[in-house]
Amino acid sequence: MTQTSNIYILGAGHFGMRAAEALRKRSPEAKITVVDVNKMALKDAADLGFETAPMDAISFLLLNEKRMSPDDWIVPAVPIHVAYEWTRQKLRREAMFQELPVPGDAEAMLPNPSRGEQGQVFATHATFTCPDDCPEPEEVCLVTGEPRKEMLCTTLTGLAVSGLRLAVHLLLQS
Repeated sequence: MTQTSNIYILGAGHFGMRAAEALRKRSPEAKITVVDVNKMALKDAADLGFETAPMDAISFLLLNEKRMSPDDWIVPAVPIHVAYEWTRQKLRREAMFQELPVPGDAEAMLPNPSRGEQGQVFATHATFTCPDDCPEPEEVCLVTGEPRKEMLCTTLTGLAVSGLRLAVHLLLQS
């Protein structure tokens, strides 16, 4: 890990606490803050020595984004698309923002699509639930033993949906 000074874990559930513990071992000098609306989950996080913030993830990001540095890490462990919601709420404050439904023909092009409660569309190459401790090797799926398909971002970049311009952004850190 680079010189991370702050780590913000968004969500104090199973995956959030798992991430917090792993990152504390990897970077013991970092300040780790666990963010959640569930006060009982935050009590457990505080008992384990983590800083806590009792609020929803997006409100936390909007309130604290000016004091965050490029070396800080944000670990999303909440059941929302954090980057989308953060961007959506920022744009709603600064300009007109209109959400559009995902067209049915776009959904039909996706691998293993499923709908979320607010009409979102999720896609995955996996036809099973991936293990949460998968090291994600590039060549072979550890569950099936078969060669991995192309990265999902590559699949999404190749979609052509009439009347829409798709933007796929991938940030990889080593």
